[in-house]
Amino acid sequence: ILITGWIFSGWPQISDFPPKIQEALATTETFITAGTFTNGWTAPVGVFSVTAETWGGGGGSGGGTSTSLPGGSGGGGGAYASKVISVTPGNSYTYVVGAAGLKDGGTAGGGSSFTGNASVQSLACGGTSGAINGGTAGAGGTTVCSDGTSEFAGGAGAAGAGTSGGGGGESAGTTATGGNASGTTGGTGTDGTDGSAGQLVGVNGVAGNNPGAGAGGSGRRSGG
Repeated sequence: ILITGWIFSGWPQISDFPPKIQEALATTETFITAGTFTNGWTAPVGVFSVTAETWGGGGGSGGGTSTSLPGGSGGGGGAYASKVISVTPGNSYTYVVGAAGLKDGGTAGGGSSFTGNASVQSLACGGTSGAINGGTAGAGGTTVCSDGTSEFAGGAGAAGAGTSGGGGGESAGTTATGGNASGTTGGTGTDGTDGSAGQLVGVNGVAGNNPGAGAGGSGRRSGG
């Protein structure tokens, strides 16, 4: 997910004294459709900077492929990044909304970004996927690969165990790292988006919540 906000105001009157004070107006736009949008956003008249907040996509979950092995592990939550970026009124800019990892599909979440003047960007990395059959749980998107003046990592998923899948990690919040999943319980505890729960035996994995939460693993079963 990508959120951009800007503030603009008119020039004060110079013909009257004292000059009339112009009230600044703040506007927010939210973009949730996954994909790369080249020149997809145009800066309005009077807008010279935006505060771009980005969340990486949540990691997908693992499946359970055998009745004799544990359920799939949960995916990690996406990272968060925020940065004030210079833009030029009338110019168009590229943004990316990272796709969520597939439940039961073992794919990582995509990174989200907004690029302004001089290729300055706000970038938040996605969480990694949980493995099948109780393998390694997905890690949260990290601040190392993200780019922002404010950055927080996503929470980790939990490994599948017994007959159940592991929970997904919480997405990073705007003020704190996302919470880690524990057992079948999705990550929670901050202002991020809660991770999805790991599922019981025979139940498919559950997609992560928007924005950026990790998917819950499937319960073990015969088949994928």
